[in-house]
Amino acid sequence: MLPYKSMEMKDIIAHVMDKRRETFDAFDLDHCNDQAPIIKGFMRIIKSAWAHEREQRLTIKDIYQELDDLVRIHSRRIHPKRSSSYMSQSELSTNDDSKSKTSSVNECEDEVFALEPILSLDEAINAHKRGEKEKAWKCFEIHATIGDPVAIYWKAYYYSQGYVVEKNISEAFKLYKKAADSNVPEAQFHYANVLLSMKKPEFINYLMKAADNGYAMAQYTLGNLYLNGLEGIETNREKGLRYLESAALQNHSDAIKDLKKLSPGLLVTAV
Repeated sequence: MLPYKSMEMKDIIAHVMDKRRETFDAFDLDHCNDQAPIIKGFMRIIKSAWAHEREQRLTIKDIYQELDDLVRIHSRRIHPKRSSSYMSQSELSTNDDSKSKTSSVNECEDEVFALEPILSLDEAINAHKRGEKEKAWKCFEIHATIGDPVAIYWKAYYYSQGYVVEKNISEAFKLYKKAADSNVPEAQFHYANVLLSMKKPEFINYLMKAADNGYAMAQYTLGNLYLNGLEGIETNREKGLRYLESAALQNHSDAIKDLKKLSPGLLVTAV
């Protein structure tokens, strides 16, 4: 059954905005026997995923967990997938007649594999901090695939550093921009630095966005640019001190050290 098959796009939009969704009337659960609980599980996942309010929807981690629960509860056998090189001789010597369509279907019904748990983004970042980069990268890739801008930033960072994957500055540049344009301050800061290295004047726009979004490293960098009139920025002591103070309020050590020299009075309010 194709969803909204008989509806025009404008009607679909109005339908969804009115908090209405497709129904499951086409499913005759009374005649599904053993498969009914599995179908009901999928229906529950679908209904949760298309909830009108964003905070009521399942996260990608929740969806994988629900699917994993369905596998554990309703499959007869759960085991790791085996390649032919690990099969016993008796399994490999099965004659062609035994590989009929019917037996293949039966085997497919039995061969259900457990899903690997998906980390939340916070868990992946913590894994990165612990040095578990392969584990973190796998999670960043998954979350980036579904459009999470923070995951996209981390994917860019891994490409820029050559962590887990081969270093790819071009790919990092594209991903940094994508995350920066989605208002991720860390990405805005890194993208600004790349633009600066390329002598692109628009670097200042991204640096200011990162600073105004509260990223201490961007605040410190911008403060120094204003204080010293660097990279074509007109000297402005007042702005420079204000950005240094903002960075110092977040315990940025270099900002605190510079304020001690430049304006000790500001430092009293900053730390």
